[in-house]
Amino acid sequence: MSQLEVQQVSVAYAENIVIQYLDMDLEAGKLGCLIGPSGCGKSTLLRAIAGFEPVREGSIRLGGREISRPGKTLPPERRRIGMVFQDFALFPHLSIEDNVAFGLRGWSSGKRRTRVEELLRLVGLADRANAHPHQLSGGQQQRIALARALAPKPEILLLDEPFSSLDAELREQLALDVRGWLQKEEMTGLMVTHDQGEALGIADHVGLLHQGRLLQWDTPYRIYHAPSHRFVAEFIGHSRFLPGELLEGQQVRTPFGCFARKVDGIHPESASGITCPVDQCGQMGRRVEVLLRPDDFLPSEEGTLRGKVVERRFRGAEYLYNVELADGNRIQCLAPSHFAYQPGEEIALLSTLQEVVVFDGERAVLE
Repeated sequence: MSQLEVQQVSVAYAENIVIQYLDMDLEAGKLGCLIGPSGCGKSTLLRAIAGFEPVREGSIRLGGREISRPGKTLPPERRRIGMVFQDFALFPHLSIEDNVAFGLRGWSSGKRRTRVEELLRLVGLADRANAHPHQLSGGQQQRIALARALAPKPEILLLDEPFSSLDAELREQLALDVRGWLQKEEMTGLMVTHDQGEALGIADHVGLLHQGRLLQWDTPYRIYHAPSHRFVAEFIGHSRFLPGELLEGQQVRTPFGCFARKVDGIHPESASGITCPVDQCGQMGRRVEVLLRPDDFLPSEEGTLRGKVVERRFRGAEYLYNVELADGNRIQCLAPSHFAYQPGEEIALLSTLQEVVVFDGERAVLE
């Protein structure tokens, strides 16, 4: 069952259209993440869902009830929505327990006390109930901000880049914690983030916005392995596009062999990999481009594909290599960092490709 339904929504500031005909839905109890370049409309969409911005076209429904349409915007305080911002927005003059209890004014004192104690235990700060915000670290303050938003049991929790002011290790841990808290509370969540690794790591669904349009709303696996739009493929992770030919029988000829084409995000275990060497395939086909990821190739003495290292980037546990093939095309590959190939060195590559994603212009070939 969909907890959040956004149907053909457009949002504008004066004549500047920021969101254009956007459709998405989020199931109850799931966590969605919105990503995309700065200025693409992520936070504007969140504000429209929260009730801070009216919609010009379309409608927004929450739990089956309409909360926004042109000419009607249900006030934020009547939407049963929790909101968490990147700047914490705690009340400095209130204790931690009073900050968490702020949205529970209509509750009885007993229920309010029980709920606050429950949430402080959940976020691991039960021993700081009497402290004030300035006595906590940034990560602890954000935990309290999250607890305060969860307190009244909203129908959905909206998070607008909640970890952007925290260091990398802390934000990674807090993101995982939030995922766990939402699951324990059986609550739906929608988060805006500029960190695609964060989104892919914790979300049930990821949406990529570009120039106000939602290009793809899908599982993290499909966003990465079966992008429907070239911009999605380029924005998520590292990508290279090589020329290919689309043949009969869902086959694609590439510079290093013929492969099955990924049509509907089939899991790699269901494919058989290379179907024939490129020099043994006599068919003529339609010219397309093939998406390649760094994890599609591994340096290996067993590899039959050879190339020259033109660049490498150290990434801690691994190196990311840029490799030029004999025909001048360049691909990327990953290798553990204790295998340090030098620029200019020739290496053999083993393809781990099972099936390929094919693009004709800006969009993936889906039929």
